[in-house]
Amino acid sequence: MLEKNLKYQEIVNLISVNKLQEAKDLLNQLEDIYKNSIVFYNLSGLLSQNMNEYDDAQNFYLKALDLDKENQETNFNIAILNYRQKKYSESESLFNYLINKDSNNPIYHYNLGILKLDTNKINSAIDSFNNACNLDSNFYYARHHLAEAYERANNLNLAILNYNKAQSININRFNNTLNNLGNIFLKLKDYKSAQKYFTESLNYCGDKSIIYNNLAVLNLEIGNIEDALDFLYKAIALNKNNLRIFSRFLATSLYLKKDINYYKDFSLEYAKSAAYNKKNFFFKKKSIDKKIKLKIGFLSADFREHPVGYYLLDFLQEIKNHNFELIAYSNNPFEDRYTKSLKFDFDQWRDIYYVDDKNLADLISQDSIDILIDMSGHSGDNRLPIFSYKPASMQVSWAAYLATTGIKEIDYIIGDPYCTPKTDSKNYVEKIMQLPDIWSCLSTSDIKNIPTTSTPALKNGYITFGCFNNLNKINKNLINIWSKILYQIPNSKIFLKNSNFNININKDNVLRIFEENNIKLDRIIIESDSPRNKLLNSYNNIDIALDTFPYNGGTTSFELSWMCVPLLTIKGDRLISKCGESINNNLNMKDWIASSEEDYIRKAILFSNNIDELENIKKKLRTYSRKSSLFDMKKFTNNFSTALRKAFNSSFVVKE
Repeated sequence: MLEKNLKYQEIVNLISVNKLQEAKDLLNQLEDIYKNSIVFYNLSGLLSQNMNEYDDAQNFYLKALDLDKENQETNFNIAILNYRQKKYSESESLFNYLINKDSNNPIYHYNLGILKLDTNKINSAIDSFNNACNLDSNFYYARHHLAEAYERANNLNLAILNYNKAQSININRFNNTLNNLGNIFLKLKDYKSAQKYFTESLNYCGDKSIIYNNLAVLNLEIGNIEDALDFLYKAIALNKNNLRIFSRFLATSLYLKKDINYYKDFSLEYAKSAAYNKKNFFFKKKSIDKKIKLKIGFLSADFREHPVGYYLLDFLQEIKNHNFELIAYSNNPFEDRYTKSLKFDFDQWRDIYYVDDKNLADLISQDSIDILIDMSGHSGDNRLPIFSYKPASMQVSWAAYLATTGIKEIDYIIGDPYCTPKTDSKNYVEKIMQLPDIWSCLSTSDIKNIPTTSTPALKNGYITFGCFNNLNKINKNLINIWSKILYQIPNSKIFLKNSNFNININKDNVLRIFEENNIKLDRIIIESDSPRNKLLNSYNNIDIALDTFPYNGGTTSFELSWMCVPLLTIKGDRLISKCGESINNNLNMKDWIASSEEDYIRKAILFSNNIDELENIKKKLRTYSRKSSLFDMKKFTNNFSTALRKAFNSSFVVKE
C-alpha cells in the first residue's frame, strides 16, 4: 500500500511540474494496479485536464463518480475543470457543495475565492480568502490572493498589510508578492519604493519577465525611455509568448531613433508568437455583389475620450452613408460620454473585453465581417493576436498605430502620399493603402465653438514656442535642440503641457535638462493636463508649435492646426516621423518642414524674427485650415470608402 501511495504521489508531482509525458508513461505502467478504481480515473482525468484534453478529463471524472458520487477529490477535480473551461456557475456550485461537506478545508474556500476574483465578485472573494486564512494562517497563496483582492477593491492599506504577511510565510520564495507590492507603490507614484520591491523580487523564483515589464512601466512613467526599453528587451528575451509585453516593447521602441529594420525584425518575431498554433479559418468568398452593403468591424480599446474617439466621432456618421454596416468590437469595460455617442452610430456593438482570442475570432467570423479594422496596433489592451486567425475577408490597420504590426494576415495599413510613400513599402508587412490627401481626419463637431486669437507675441512682445505632446516623445536630444533655439531668441519662452507633468519627477527632469543648457527656468512654462476644451484654448498662448521627433505629434498636431497655430516639423524616414510633414503639406505649409535638425533650428529662428508675418500665417490658417483635408470629413470619408472598396473588390471576383 505504501508503494502504491508513493507512485500515486509521484504521478501527481510530475503533473504539478508539467512533466506530463513522464506522468502519462508512469500511469500507463501502473494501469493494472489502478484500473477501474477512483484513483485511476482521477489521475487520468487530472493528466488529461493538464494536457487541455477537457472532454477526456470529464469522461474520466464521470467514471470516478459512477463509483462514488460523493467522493470529494473527484468533485473537487470537476470543479477545477469547470473553472478552467470558464463554466463558472457549475464550478461555484461544486465548491459550495464541497464546503457544505467539509467547511474546515481551506483549499475549498481558497479556490472559491479565486473563482470569485476572476468573475469580479471582489467582496465575496475577500470573504473566501479570509475564511481560508483563518483556517490555515500559513496558507501563503490564500494570504497573497487576499491582498490582491484588497488591491482590486482599492483598499491599498489592507493590500499592503496582507502582502507583507504573505511575504513573511513565503517559504518557497515566489516573486509574486514582492512584485505586487511594487505595483501598489507604482500606483501611489512612490517610485523609489516600487523600484525597491521590483528589484528585490528578481532574487526570487518565478516569471521574471513580468518584473522586467513592471520596471519598464515605472521608467516609462518617469521618462526614462532607454532604461524602459532595456527592461522590456530583457522581458521578451525570457518570454516571447507574453504578447502584451512584446507589444509594449515594440510601441516603446518607436520613441527612440532605432534603425527601421530593428523595429520591423522584432515585429516579425512578435507575429510568429502571435500566430503560433493558430489556424486561419476564413475561406474567401468566390464572388461579391458590387452593390452589396459591406460589413466593417472596428476593433479597439479606445472608443472613448481618446484620439480614436476624436477621429471616429464625425467619421461614423459620414461613413455609414457609403453603404457600410458598422460593427464595434470594444475591448474596454468602461464607458464615457464619447463611448455613449459612438455607440449610437454603430449598427451593432460588441463588448469583447472578457472574450478570449479564439472565441473572439469565432464571433467575428460568425458576424461575416468583410473588412476588419484594427484601431489599437501595439498600444495598450490591443487584440492583435486574433488577426492571425484571419477571421475577416480583409484586415486593415488604421490611425491608432503608425507602424507595421508585423502580422502578415493584416492586409493593409492606411496612409497617404506623404507619410507612407510607395517607396517605403519595404518597411511594412502590410500593403500600403494610400489615401489621396491625408491618412486620417479629425472630428470637429465637439470643438467647433472654441475661438482662436491673434498670435500672442503681438501682445506679449516675445515669442512663445509650445509642445503638448506625450512626454515620452520629448527626449533629451530634443530638449537640447529646443534650448539652442531659446538661447538664440532673447526673451523667448517654451510652453509644455501634458498629463505626464502630473508627476513632479517628470517636471523636475525636464527643467534640469534645460538648466544644464543654460536656459533660465522662468522661460519654461509647464502645465499638467486639462479638460479638452481648456487644453485647446491653451494653444492660443503659443506662437509656434515645435514638433517632436523621431516620434511626431499626431492628434496634438491636428488640434493645434485647428487652433491655427503653425507647426514646425522635421522630415522623417518612417510613418511616425512623417505625420507633421503630411499635415503641413495638406495645409500648404511646406516651408515649415525642416530637412534636418540644423534646419529645424534655423527655421525656428527665422520664423521668430517677424511677428507680423506670424500673424499673417495665423490669419491664413484661420481661413484655410478649416477647409483643408485635415478637417473635411465628407471628403475624407469619400476617399476612405473608395479606397476600401477598391482594395476589397480587387481581392475577389466581382459581379456587376
